[in-house]
Amino acid sequence: MIVGTQSGKVNEDFWKEKYRDRWGPASRREQMVAALLEEEAGCTVVAGPGLGAGSAEYLPGAAHRHGAERGGADLQVEGTNVYVEVTGPLAASVGPEADLWIRPDKIESALRHPERDTWVVHALHDNQTLRVVHLDAAFERAYRNGRFEVLTPTIQGAQERYVAVPATSDYVESIGALIDHLCSVRDDACAPSLESGAQS
Repeated sequence: MIVGTQSGKVNEDFWKEKYRDRWGPASRREQMVAALLEEEAGCTVVAGPGLGAGSAEYLPGAAHRHGAERGGADLQVEGTNVYVEVTGPLAASVGPEADLWIRPDKIESALRHPERDTWVVHALHDNQTLRVVHLDAAFERAYRNGRFEVLTPTIQGAQERYVAVPATSDYVESIGALIDHLCSVRDDACAPSLESGAQS
């Protein structure tokens, strides 16, 4: 049987069922990132166009059946065109020196919407190491030119695909870069960034 199909038909819930036990921790991580941005940049963060963003509720069926976008970002900053995708490993074995893995469908979704200013927030298992990748025009050029390796690991018995961005890449920055960016696009005063804090 082909992964993601049942009896020749596409199984729209294959990946959701496979990672159902991770929805809770992933949802809490999204809420933590939203709260951090609100506190540090004085902004309001709401759920983005992605399916089930900010929630651990199980939503069967394809994203479009729920008015959501496949691969859409988890969060959106009100009053701006900034969208935030939250990702990262839940396993403690992945350290800060490891590549940052980003799903290609998340990248492609962002690049299909150039009117959106999309950032990836990558968190390690303890949610204390937060880094960002800005999916801007420079990143798109590097991505289209094959600068980043595409990995196809087998995880929990199924083959997956990830774009591996080296931790030492110029495209990887502190969470403070996103906070500073949010401050720059807002008219009112912002709190200082976390460049040297525990979240860097």
